[in-house]
Amino acid sequence: MTKPFYATVEQLQAAADIKTTSNETDRLRRLLDSASRKVEQRCHRHFYPLTEVRTYHLTSGGAGFWLNSDLLSFTAATEDGTAVTVADIEVSPAAAPYSWIGLSGVDITITGDWGYSNDTTPAGALAEALDASETGVDVTDSSLAGIGDLLICESEKIVVTHKTLLDTTANLAADLTAVVSDNEVTVNTGSLVKADEVITIDAERMKVLSISGNDLQVIRAFDGSTLAAHTGTPDVYAPRTLTVERGAAGSTAATHSDTTVLTRNVAPAVVTEATIAEALVAYAQETSAYARVVGSGENQRNWDGRGLKAARDEVLRYRRVRMAAI
Repeated sequence: MTKPFYATVEQLQAAADIKTTSNETDRLRRLLDSASRKVEQRCHRHFYPLTEVRTYHLTSGGAGFWLNSDLLSFTAATEDGTAVTVADIEVSPAAAPYSWIGLSGVDITITGDWGYSNDTTPAGALAEALDASETGVDVTDSSLAGIGDLLICESEKIVVTHKTLLDTTANLAADLTAVVSDNEVTVNTGSLVKADEVITIDAERMKVLSISGNDLQVIRAFDGSTLAAHTGTPDVYAPRTLTVERGAAGSTAATHSDTTVLTRNVAPAVVTEATIAEALVAYAQETSAYARVVGSGENQRNWDGRGLKAARDEVLRYRRVRMAAI
């Protein structure tokens, strides 16, 4: 199972001004995966909802027991093979995540969502209907979902692993010169493009800063692309086709209608910052062959990792105290 990251490839690229290439994207995915798992190890918990049935074998049946993982919600439970009414089960603290549950018996099963939080933020909507097997998902806004995100589509959870270009169906409506200051892009229908998207016209990428009617204010030659003149009515593309893992985090792949609303899982900000810090350090160290000095010439500097230590210390506020189930 592909696990979600606590920061996206796009966030890491922005933090270090790393240009988009296929090889670099794969490398950043690997580094963010490693960084996210390091944060989990440091904090003794994960920060996304994982649906599972968990079994506990206790030495004696008391009034309840401490859970060895965060419990966000649960839909079923048994005590020694007998189902228990969920509404009758006592939990502590009063609000999730729960760390204690009032179940007795020796063999306990709990079906639910496990993790520190299930906070979400809007992520646009599907731009097509999906069957239960499709792994290329078209969405309405490429700026709201990044590589490594966990998306929630009705009851299904989806992990984004790559993004590719999709025609927004907008077209250039006025010629552009090969001048950086020529940064107002007029299209035939401005509502077809979203602010913060990185659009592609011919081979040039542009960052959309704002939209007024059919006029887009952009950063030209974005992400290492080549500044160029554009004439006629070329198509405007955006990376709105997501390559995904369906049925992620214990969910089940299902069919979904066109325009179904998407949300994405959001980890605490400190967790995201720590993930980016871990990945940036790994990126710099890989680039310098794990040397004590990184960069060259006027950009050469000693590598001491002081910022990483601060990020690691800060994320410890989310560290879970380990408790035995028995």
